[in-house]
Amino acid sequence: MKNKKKAQAFLILSAVIFISVMSTCISDLEYLCRISGYYGTFSFLLAFSVSMIPISILLFFSSEVAFHIWKKFSIIYLIASIVLVANTSNNTGLLPIDKKFMAMLTAGIFFVVSLGIIFGKREKNISV
Repeated sequence: MKNKKKAQAFLILSAVIFISVMSTCISDLEYLCRISGYYGTFSFLLAFSVSMIPISILLFFSSEVAFHIWKKFSIIYLIASIVLVANTSNNTGLLPIDKKFMAMLTAGIFFVVSLGIIFGKREKNISV
C-alpha cells in the first residue's frame, strides 16, 4: 500500500502549504498577498492546496491503479496550470480575467477531474 504513504505525504504537504500561505497573508507580511507580482502565486498555492486536501484523503482509500493514473494527470495538469496562470495578465477588456480567477478556475477543474479519476477507476468490490 505505497499509495497510502504517498497520499499521506500529499495531505501533509497540502496542509503545510495552506497554513503557510494563510499565516503569511494574516501576519506582518500580509502586504505580500496584495503585491501584484505575488498575488497570482499566493492565489495559485492557496487554491490548489485547498483542492488537494480532500483529494489526498480520497487517494488514501483509492486503488493503486487510480492513484497512478491520478499522479500522471496531476503532474501534467499542474505544469499546464502554472504556465496558464503565469501568462494571464490583468485584462480589463470584455472578459476581465486576472490571475486569481484563473488560479481558482484551474484549481476547480483540477478538483472535478481528480474526483472523476478517483471514482471512475475505483475497484469494484462485489460481495456475494
